[in-house]
Amino acid sequence: MRRKKLISLLLALALLLALMPSALAAEDVFFVAVNDTIPLTLTAAAPYYSSGGLFVPYTVFDAAPGGVASAYNAEDQTFVLFTREHRLVFDLAAETVTDEGGNVSTATVSYRGGVLYVPLGICAAHFGLSTSMLTSKDGYTVLRFTTGTQVYEDSLFIEKAENLISYRIAQLEQPEQTTPSTPSERPNPPPAQTQEPDPPAVEPAVCYLAITDASGMQAAADALAAQQLRAAFFLTEAEIDADPALVRALFVAGHVLGVRAAPEAGDVGASLDAANEALCRVLQRKTVLALADESADGALAGYRVFSPDTPTEAIAPEPGRTQLLVLGADAGTQIASLLQQGAALPLLRETAQLP
Repeated sequence: MRRKKLISLLLALALLLALMPSALAAEDVFFVAVNDTIPLTLTAAAPYYSSGGLFVPYTVFDAAPGGVASAYNAEDQTFVLFTREHRLVFDLAAETVTDEGGNVSTATVSYRGGVLYVPLGICAAHFGLSTSMLTSKDGYTVLRFTTGTQVYEDSLFIEKAENLISYRIAQLEQPEQTTPSTPSERPNPPPAQTQEPDPPAVEPAVCYLAITDASGMQAAADALAAQQLRAAFFLTEAEIDADPALVRALFVAGHVLGVRAAPEAGDVGASLDAANEALCRVLQRKTVLALADESADGALAGYRVFSPDTPTEAIAPEPGRTQLLVLGADAGTQIASLLQQGAALPLLRETAQLP
């Protein structure tokens, strides 16, 4: 009899454990820090060591450490890291890397889970970046880039970052809430608390920027450069032809360039193609990014189309929300306002996931 009860108890416990949501393992998540901030949380793409040193997913450079920009072209099998003065071009097929002086050396890259991994040591050293691998108290890895302008030493930095790390992990682990369909199925409200709990850390608004109107692009670029940030600039054919020097300056500064149709264009696709040809005349390369109304999306094969969902004038980012903001001639002032409100401004690229 006792044995049957014990078996029943063990089966019930096993069922309970199976129904409980599983916590994220420390190896499933890692964070990327730049100086004294943590701009990136990456999942299912942990760094790893091999005989060639430490390899990291190329997406760590979305954090733009020290202003380093990245461009990955899966079709051409190239991965480029660059600043105004320095450049590394990885030829993924040949397993070589070429610097701005034309020097070629061997460089092994790899793929894991369909994600490109690059050697961190080569990349960081070429751009004068220092790196350190830190571990939070709960075992989560933090890759920290430093440029010499950081305030905290590694030990103090990871101590101060613990609350943010814990909050982000809690957000990732939080199951989706569903509302019961009938009152009888709804759970009883929790008992009243005698003490107010501490408010959770507030995640910043995440605002991807699509900057239009060439008249304000230099001011926008200056505002971004002051914070070592980059953004996506969308130009028409006429704007590219009128100011090719601006186009080159934006590209050299590490910004992403896209195209948009002329306001009076009857054929949006043809207008985008014309803008792309103009871009190619200036930079000897085309883009896959386009800004267009979502009604035209289905007819624009070959482009990653971003459709604005927020008017230019409505610059009031909501904490914790991810959105695309289209900025016009007053982009420089609006960027300063967004930064003052604490918004995070990641770089809009073709792989960006928007709600």
